[in-house]
Amino acid sequence: MGNIYDDVIWVDFDTLETFMKDVFVGVGVPDEDAGICANVLIASDKRGIDSHGVGRLKPIYVDRIRDGVQNPVTDFEIVRESPTTAVVDGHNGMGHVIAYRSMKLAIEKAKAYGMEIWLKKNSGKLLGWLGYTYSRVSRETKDINNNQSYYPYYDRPHQLQIRLAYHLSPRFNFNAALYYMTGGRTTVPSAFYDYNNLIIPIYNEKNNMRLPDYHRLDIAAEFRLSRQGSRFRQILSLSIYNVYNRNNPFLVSFNKIMDDNGNFVVPANFDQKQTIIPTQLSVAGIIPSINYKFSF
Repeated sequence: MGNIYDDVIWVDFDTLETFMKDVFVGVGVPDEDAGICANVLIASDKRGIDSHGVGRLKPIYVDRIRDGVQNPVTDFEIVRESPTTAVVDGHNGMGHVIAYRSMKLAIEKAKAYGMEIWLKKNSGKLLGWLGYTYSRVSRETKDINNNQSYYPYYDRPHQLQIRLAYHLSPRFNFNAALYYMTGGRTTVPSAFYDYNNLIIPIYNEKNNMRLPDYHRLDIAAEFRLSRQGSRFRQILSLSIYNVYNRNNPFLVSFNKIMDDNGNFVVPANFDQKQTIIPTQLSVAGIIPSINYKFSF
């Protein structure tokens, strides 16, 4: 009696995976998605789970696609999302692709972590609270940053808020608020080279620099001009946003070009040698305001 495997033709995994990918492409599955489907099926065969391997290629997927039961093009939609969860809809597309993209999304969300401390005083004339947050966020996006993880703009490890309210009398209140947070991330050139008298920036890594820290102090005073129980209610409010006029940058730019005389040229005149000068853009310096409210 011969061996039952004597007449079996053996095919290596790589050849079989390539074959399945070509079959999926042949029935309308996009090339990248076809690769995902083939990889999932061959992984099952490698682990000895034949029921979910190449044996499902024709009767389950090819036939269903040809009969119009299953969509070859997967429309991956995030229906609802929170910082830690997401509800997705694959619209009857390829389950392998839906599972793969869902897992990538879950891993991406799992890379955000942190802690928070909250202290509050709500009795007496002096009221207020203090909040501190520590958090880190990293992302990994296909074809971005050479497929390596990077820190997005909003990766701000330290955030601190202090708010105080002092009730000097029933008619006078004073408020102050201090904000601090680590500067956001931004991308700057790692080097420059001269090409035909043009200064060309070279970018190696996404968000490779952190902006200066953000902080500001706001104060406000409220005067109740009308006496308690009066028919008319009059309130005068005075406030100052960013008391010490902090220039908090949110953008670093290299579009300012200086000519040979030290004058800025925007846009640059590239007919002569230029020097690129980095500049930062800030908004909302000190802003005083006054408000009068009358009601009856």
